[in-house]
Amino acid sequence: MFVYKQSIMPIIQTKKAINAKLILFLRIFTGLVWLGTVYRRLGPDKGDFKDRITSMGEGSTIFPETIMEFAVDKWFILYLIVLSIEIISSLSLLTGTLARGGALLATINGFAIGMAGVGLGIIDLIIPWSMGLITLFLFLFTHPGRYNGFDGYLVKKNLPRSIGIFT
Repeated sequence: MFVYKQSIMPIIQTKKAINAKLILFLRIFTGLVWLGTVYRRLGPDKGDFKDRITSMGEGSTIFPETIMEFAVDKWFILYLIVLSIEIISSLSLLTGTLARGGALLATINGFAIGMAGVGLGIIDLIIPWSMGLITLFLFLFTHPGRYNGFDGYLVKKNLPRSIGIFT
């Protein structure tokens, strides 16, 4: 019978209390930032998402014109995808449930939004890319949910490898 070894060690040694507190702070901070973007997107006019997509389609972007035309035409589908990714990643990071998976989603979302916002202005680049870099650090070098998160309980369970790598 194959027994999965659950000890995929992170590069950052989190047995030291100061490192565990720093990782906990970064996890909760990025979770709150992404939750804030969810509240902003749920605001009036859906956070001006349609206007932003339209202005990106009219301006110069790094994406091909056919992709931008599709994004402008199907903006509501894109809105729902971005909103669901932000909800899942923020709740995952805040509760510490499958936090490495939430950090991966937040990283992809941050860089995708940052790349899409290249033509809009500097503030549209700073927040998504900085949060993307922080969550990339959490994903690659730590196990953010194992300290004061639900992943601390999940790691003791005999989870399948496909789920265990995200704890």
